[in-house]
Amino acid sequence: MTGDFFSVLLGPAKFFMERPALAFVPAALFGLLFLTHLPRRRRGERKWSGALVFLAAAFWFGYACWESYMYRWSKTVVAPIRVDLLLFAPGIYVATAVGLVAGLMANTGPRAAR
Repeated sequence: MTGDFFSVLLGPAKFFMERPALAFVPAALFGLLFLTHLPRRRRGERKWSGALVFLAAAFWFGYACWESYMYRWSKTVVAPIRVDLLLFAPGIYVATAVGLVAGLMANTGPRAAR
């Protein structure tokens, strides 16, 4: 039972552990989503949604930098123990979900009806 929980929880982190450069892709996508909504803000639009998308991009960028560092570090030790993944793995889920929901909500504002 706990093996299934940890395999689901650490699945995305394990993917990026083996390919740390790919963690920059979600950061770039959230950053692009933020930049596309920035110049078109109008009155009555949900201003917090852009901030949440920016935070998702910042989290993914920070995670990508950290994972790249840890990838290089893990090559210098015999048995790397990655306790940091217990913090980053749930953060990946939360940042992605919040960023996607905020990005979708930004598209349903007053300008989306025009």
